Amino acid sequence: MSTKHPAQQAKERETREVADIYNVVSELLVQTAHDFSLDKLEWLRKSGETAQASLANFAALLKAIGMNAMCEEKSEAFRCNETLARMLFVFSDYVRYLDAMILVADFSNEKLQGKHSLEE
Repeated sequence: MSTKHPAQQAKERETREVADIYNVVSELLVQTAHDFSLDKLEWLRKSGETAQASLANFAALLKAIGMNAMCEEKSEAFRCNETLARMLFVFSDYVRYLDAMILVADFSNEKLQGKHSLEE
């Protein structure tokens, strides 16, 4: 029995139905999990390292944008709501991309731990 509120359950269902990168990767992992060799899982596990490096770069970019936004002479991007909204949507998509990479790394780690324990 779920302890989540029905509205929260509906929101999570709706979110999973969106074909964004995280949901697509999650579905592909579920459907193909049995096909991965140890070498492929080791390779997939490295996606977590790539995501961490990307997060550091993204944080630096956001800081630079924030500093620009605080300036009295704002760039064109901060004068137009549509441009700013589009930029924020791209940032949201990028975070989902990184989240998907972390999902792949976590998935690979779990599978590798399971395979290694079976071999022992």
